[in-house]
Amino acid sequence: MVLFILMIITQAFTPNKDGRSGKTPEIIVIHIGEGSKQAILSEFANPKTEKSTHYLVCRDGSKIQFVDESLRAWGNGIVWKPQSTIVRDNYLKGVSINAISISIECEGWSYQDPTEAYYKSVVELVKDISRRYNIPIDEQHIIPHRWIRADKTCPGRISVGKIISMCNEPIKTPISAPTIPAFTTANIEVNPPLVSIPAWMENLIYRTKVKLGFADDKTFGAKRSSGWPRFRREFLKGKSCAVCGGTEKIELHHIEPFHLKPEFELDFSNVIPLCESKKWGVTCHQFFGHLGDYKDANSNVVYRSLVFLLKMTRSVRPLPLSSTL
Repeated sequence: MVLFILMIITQAFTPNKDGRSGKTPEIIVIHIGEGSKQAILSEFANPKTEKSTHYLVCRDGSKIQFVDESLRAWGNGIVWKPQSTIVRDNYLKGVSINAISISIECEGWSYQDPTEAYYKSVVELVKDISRRYNIPIDEQHIIPHRWIRADKTCPGRISVGKIISMCNEPIKTPISAPTIPAFTTANIEVNPPLVSIPAWMENLIYRTKVKLGFADDKTFGAKRSSGWPRFRREFLKGKSCAVCGGTEKIELHHIEPFHLKPEFELDFSNVIPLCESKKWGVTCHQFFGHLGDYKDANSNVVYRSLVFLLKMTRSVRPLPLSSTL
């Protein structure tokens, strides 16, 4: 039985492409974009970056195509200590790796756990591409970018082994309602902190503080995901307040309120470090992030934080809060 999958793929522009010089795809390379969807769209649309991939798979599973498969995308140009034998053999022959590859970029950052929607979409692409070009679905032909360039960690926490396994899973005839496989981080190497508490306990402590009046209810009943403690910890490493530059009592503020858009809870582009230390006589998190009230949100917080920080570092008397916000 042949199974045909209908895929919806949006087209996007990039000038960064050229011909394959008579070569055909032999490998599929998995990348992490180290940026949001909009950032990657802008980067690939800029001819000065000289960067592109054939596809971008977003964290919600949607797909975007930049370069036709008959052409060469510019994502695998530099080769250094390649781990892939196919890459090494072609490189020694003077063959461009871009000419023999199809590249799939993932929206997000290397420290983020990939979503199941992402895995599902990548598997659909890999299976379709492999079928059309007769590319074997194994670790020699479906490879991470770091197998081409050893000084890269790309694609971060994305497990290429999991992609291969999902591609090779036999098609099961549905007898009952299909089940959704549980998310696993078995292939992700993490350096845990010396002291760590589970997310449910962290939420319980926070809710207790709120009820006792020792903390404000900044999430308005929305529950944190299990990935929040690690995401917060990793992001805040070495960070200072975006408003005053302080390094004490730093809080991670969501630009799009978490209780309204929980899907952006672990989105790197949706957070900014703000403190609660009142270094300049104000609580940066509350006044700049929430306009003085945690029920409100300052959509212009990034720009206003930068303006205020420049005023402080240049020893210029700041404007009243009503003006700087």
